[in-house]
Amino acid sequence: MCTLYPMLSGQAEIRDAAFVDNDRIGNLSSFPTIFPNQIATVVRNGSKGRELVLMRWGMPSPHSC
Repeated sequence: MCTLYPMLSGQAEIRDAAFVDNDRIGNLSSFPTIFPNQIATVVRNGSKGRELVLMRWGMPSPHSC
């Protein structure tokens, strides 16, 4: 989880590929670089089905303890 990665797919592509029921992002900008402990696009299971959200991902940093 220490590797940098880009998120170049569009919002509609993510919704379709992940069978998202609830898009909670609004307008999504591209993320050319994403590191652990930064905000990224995440698909998670919510109370009303799969949802697309922005959240911090990866292992918690030592400062969050």
